[in-house]
Amino acid sequence: MAGLATPYGPVTMAGDVMLALLWLGCTLTGWRMARQRRFADHRRWMVRSFALTMSIITNRFYSVLFAILLEPQLETTFHGDLMLFTSTIAALAAWLCWTLPLLAAEWWLDHTAATKRRRPLPHAPPLIHHPTRPRHRPAPPHRTTAPGSRCRANAHRARPPEPDHHGRCGDSAVPAPPAAS
Repeated sequence: MAGLATPYGPVTMAGDVMLALLWLGCTLTGWRMARQRRFADHRRWMVRSFALTMSIITNRFYSVLFAILLEPQLETTFHGDLMLFTSTIAALAAWLCWTLPLLAAEWWLDHTAATKRRRPLPHAPPLIHHPTRPRHRPAPPHRTTAPGSRCRANAHRARPPEPDHHGRCGDSAVPAPPAAS
């Protein structure tokens, strides 16, 4: 592990080792979740792994930021010791470079999970019946055409209407057979 060989002291070394162990743990756990086809858990673990992977970029950012902010303190707080100054900057950056992105990732995961819990499902039926919408689909009108032809009342439908058991339409000129008595 590269964190064990840092020249910036034990605080930086501890931060680097923790980062390496957490990154490896999150990445392997995410891989296991994908192998088990638990893709929601896989996504959550890989977001954490990505946040830890971004530590290399945020480390450079924090190092420059602390060097600029602490440089006026070099002669007073650090007694002109450049090694103490550099070790302090390295220790601050080594811990903040992965803790802040990991905290942000956890906040984002919790925030998006809470938002999904509050959002109603798109396929859920409305809780209150709308007065202008019928509760049930109305029954289709009587069909009085021969099989395969279209009834005028159903001309807007995409599929041909099914004929009744006599093959006629209710308003056609074909008389109905007499009822058996």
